[in-house]
Amino acid sequence: MDIRRVARELPGREELRARARGLAVLDAVICPEWERRYYSYDSKWGEEEELASMRTGSGDESSIVFGPAGVYIRFFSSDSPFNPYSHGPAEKVLQQIPEVFGEYVSEPAFYGEGFPLVTAAAWRIIDQASWAFAPDGDLVEARDVGDIIALLLATNGPEEYIRYAEEIHEATLDPVVVAAVYNGESMSEEMVRSLNSGASMESLAEDIEEIGYPMH
Repeated sequence: MDIRRVARELPGREELRARARGLAVLDAVICPEWERRYYSYDSKWGEEEELASMRTGSGDESSIVFGPAGVYIRFFSSDSPFNPYSHGPAEKVLQQIPEVFGEYVSEPAFYGEGFPLVTAAAWRIIDQASWAFAPDGDLVEARDVGDIIALLLATNGPEEYIRYAEEIHEATLDPVVVAAVYNGESMSEEMVRSLNSGASMESLAEDIEEIGYPMH
């Protein structure tokens, strides 16, 4: 997988947003400890922005900002040849990111020791029909975009999440419920219990509010 494939396979803004929120609420249900979750979502990150975050716990991470100008995705991989800790700021990547997303490039939450933590990026300006990416002209291996973004792609997302949950959290999940949540359908108390018998709407109230996930 390279950044070109990611940019081709990412869905549109609203579908991507629904999937990102779905992954965050699935992780919240099956993993009460926030520190152990791979996926999170803050629907109140900014006045007009929402933020999806993905991290492996071993240094790799991605962020998706849904803002008024469009959608900006940054990838950071410690193994990347564009790792700023090893090679300095990834100017070849940063120079290609449109100015309209400049505030996210310089966002303190996405910064390391004086430089942006970006090894690859993808974006879609509002009303554009397709995604763009950087670095343009270089094949960027899967390590650069991170396996953590793979569950947002169009192919077999729910099935991949089930495999991830089994491997990382030792959870056995109902594929029908996972598919429903992944696709943004509202969640009920029964669905919560089917994913984790020890969880409830009440115990998840804070997470649900932060994620902004529809419940019934």
